[in-house]
This record gives sequence, structure tokens and C-alpha cells, in this order.
Amino acid sequence: MAIEKGNVVKIHYDAKIGDRVIDTCQSQEPLEFKVGEGYVIKGLEEAIVGLNQGEKKTITIPPEKAYGERQEGLTKKLARNKEVEPQTGIQKGNIVRYQTPEGAIRFATVTQVEEDNVTLDLNHPLAGETITFNIEIVEVKEE
Repeated sequence: MAIEKGNVVKIHYDAKIGDRVIDTCQSQEPLEFKVGEGYVIKGLEEAIVGLNQGEKKTITIPPEKAYGERQEGLTKKLARNKEVEPQTGIQKGNIVRYQTPEGAIRFATVTQVEEDNVTLDLNHPLAGETITFNIEIVEVKEE
């Protein structure tokens, strides 16, 4: 059965930027999701439509179908709240998770740490990156 929107699929994958593996589920349970619900990045979801159970494929996804292009100046300076910071303290390069006013969970990168403030780059840490996936379709189910 070829994958179509609405199917529940299980896949094994390796995700790479260049030669560097950034994520994998090869030695774990396969990733399971419903096609069309936006659980995975748009380019991956589009690329698996039409594939069949057992099929393996390498897919290259450009930034606009992954985590978007980097937007210069997309930063925010926040007052530090040392009571909620990790015990090790916050450092330049840390990836932090935050919630938007609409309730969405996002990630940002710490770009500057001052005594009373911290500056965040609100671009997703993988924005601007082309990602290559090696996937195997483990299972396809109709919902």
C-alpha cells in the first residue's frame, strides 16, 4: 500500500547535515506519525507520500521545507531570572526551549550572556540547513 495523507506510518531514519548525523532512530523504536498532521517537517512528509512499506530512500530537504531560512535580526533580549536557570548557569551557544504566547513550543540559541540580560537568536537552531534523510518505511496503516 502506497503512503497517502491520513495514513499512520512508522519509519526508521538517519538525519544528516553534510556528513554529520544530527538525529537517528535506527537503534530505537521507529518514529510513528500520521501523514498530513505536521508532526514531522514538511519536506519529509511530502517525500514519503507514494512510498511503500519496506522501501528505503535518501531524501534531501532544502531549508524552506525543513526549518526555514535564517532570518537576520530575529533576536530578543530578556532579563535573566537566575532562580530558574540551570545550576550550571546559562552560556553562549546553549539551546533553550520556550513557549510562544499562542502556546507553541520553540527553540532558540543563546547568543550573549550579560549580568542582567540574555540575548536569544529566535531562529530554529537548524534554520538555513539542508537536511538529508536516509529512511526506511517500516509500516503503513490506514487510519
